[in-house]
Amino acid sequence: STLFPYTTLFRSINYANNSSSSDLDAYDASTELLYRHRFETRGRTVSARLNLSKTSNYGDNQLYSENIYYNVISSSDTVDQKAHLDKNSNGVTGNLVYTEPIGGSGMIQIMGSFSGSKSESDMKTYSNSGGMRSYSIVDTSLSNLYEKNYNTYGAGMGYSMRSEDIMFTSGINYNRSILENESIFPFKSSVSKGFI
Repeated sequence: STLFPYTTLFRSINYANNSSSSDLDAYDASTELLYRHRFETRGRTVSARLNLSKTSNYGDNQLYSENIYYNVISSSDTVDQKAHLDKNSNGVTGNLVYTEPIGGSGMIQIMGSFSGSKSESDMKTYSNSGGMRSYSIVDTSLSNLYEKNYNTYGAGMGYSMRSEDIMFTSGINYNRSILENESIFPFKSSVSKGFI
């Protein structure tokens, strides 16, 4: 019998080299103010509450990805990008409540409220141009610049009565919200909607 040599050839199918890094910072701050006052008349009160908040996110990301595919004809794909994020949000909420006694066991409550938020976000992603590590080409698919405002207004009135045998409450509330969103980059567009 004749023995034929059997040889197994090993070769690379592809090669990958990936690395990424992030340097991001964030902080939140808020404060609240509260005022309450009781009048001489029992049950007659007024109170006001105000809350302020601020959030900030900013920093940089870097991504490098190299892929080489060994087919009949070798091909490669390289991604070399840097990104910068700058996002800020400000918020305010407040309400005002007034109570007035009615008769010996009833009370009316009148309320008003407001909340608003404003956000600004600037995200820019730059690709390496010409292999010189000069990140000057903006990747519009991974970049955006927009502003968003969302405000809510509310008002209401309630009545409550309490005695030894029964307790009765009723009320009515009205709320309206307005959303405004403006995209500046990469394309300009705006949205404005109201909700009840």
